[in-house]
Amino acid sequence: MNSYGRFAKIATVVLLVTLLGQAVSAQQVSRRQRWEYCAIINSSFTNLLSPGDATAIGVASICYFQNTGCRMEQVKFDLNLAQFRKTLGPNENESYVSYAAREKVTQGALSRAITKLGDDGWEMIGQSVKFADETNPRAIYFKRRK
Repeated sequence: MNSYGRFAKIATVVLLVTLLGQAVSAQQVSRRQRWEYCAIINSSFTNLLSPGDATAIGVASICYFQNTGCRMEQVKFDLNLAQFRKTLGPNENESYVSYAAREKVTQGALSRAITKLGDDGWEMIGQSVKFADETNPRAIYFKRRK
């Protein structure tokens, strides 16, 4: 085999190894940098409690960030008020029971939303960024690999 033929084979092998290495490297960079994001943007109670209500309902709102905007999902938490009243002191007035129930369902909905996202592979990455003049800037941010 002449020297030109050997040189061509060596050059081809070097070129293929270089291109293969760059392709693998580009694939790894691409894989590392592809994330999707979401945030729990609100947790609140949905019904105004009155003495005859049987259930208090809390809702947490999850925003899944997309190029087209925010895809919303609601996570609910229901609280049986008769059972909840049994956990409080017998002399608690209705105003306090209503307040405590609203706090319980708000925290319950938030807890359910965080648990749901964790079970779905989302990782908590931060909280509370205030944009402009928002009245309620509280949010908990999550990410996961695409």
